[in-house]
Parts: sequence; structure tokens; C-alpha cells
Amino acid sequence: MIRFVPALGLFVAVVCLTAAAGCSGGTASASGRVLYDGKVVKSGSVVFYGPDGVGVPGVIGPDGRYEVTGVLPGTVKVTVTSPSLAETEAGIHRAGRGPAGPLPKDAKLHSKDPNWFPIPAQFGKPETSGITIELKAGSNSVDVSFK
Repeated sequence: MIRFVPALGLFVAVVCLTAAAGCSGGTASASGRVLYDGKVVKSGSVVFYGPDGVGVPGVIGPDGRYEVTGVLPGTVKVTVTSPSLAETEAGIHRAGRGPAGPLPKDAKLHSKDPNWFPIPAQFGKPETSGITIELKAGSNSVDVSFK
């Protein structure tokens, strides 16, 4: 009976590794631009919520481009947030930390970026954004356009 224990352990390991490998091959990635009411969103984040409800975030670059990887394919809910520079810095300031450590008490916030425009808060929640995209397994090129 002792001889079967190593064989059983090897069998369990092979089954687990096979199952894990099968799951990782079925994901999707997406890239494209983010547009609100026809205008390029120049900062912020997108989150893609796959059919499993797991959110996968991506950063929106200054050119409006984003990229997300590791989303389950199918109908995906998308959220978009784009806080102003002043809002972002105020949040960091309230938290008392900057990228290099605590901010000085007299730190001043930068003025609002002239290229930034507000996006309604409803688009920041998967329950209210109303943005859905169909993703297939593998690479997808898709713009996130909403208004």
C-alpha cells in the first residue's frame, strides 16, 4: 500500500496542473481607445468585469488608449473613471502619502488639467455603467465608446 501513495500524489499533481493549464488558455485581452461622447478620455482607468464578475483593471493613457489582459471571454461589463488631477492629488493628500512618502503639510495641489473633462459617476460602477462589450478568447481590438 505504501507504493501507491507516491503514484497517487503524482496523479493528483498531474490532474491539478492539467486543470490549471486549461483555465489559463481561455482568457481574453482587449485594447483600444476610450471615448466619452465622441471625445478621447485622456486619463483614468477602465475595469472589465467578465462573466465571472471578476474585475480586470487597465490604465487610460494620455492618448486615450487602454489595455487589459486576463478577462474571461463573453459579455463583459465595463466601467470608466477619470478623476481630475486635483481630485487625485486631494485623495493622495488626504491619505497623507505621495509616491515618495508622506506629503508636506504645505503641499499645494496643481490646477485642473485644461484637457480633462468630467465623466458622470454612473460610469464608474458595473451596476450602472450600461457599457457592455463582447470579447472572444484571445486578443480583441475594441474601443470603449459611451455617452
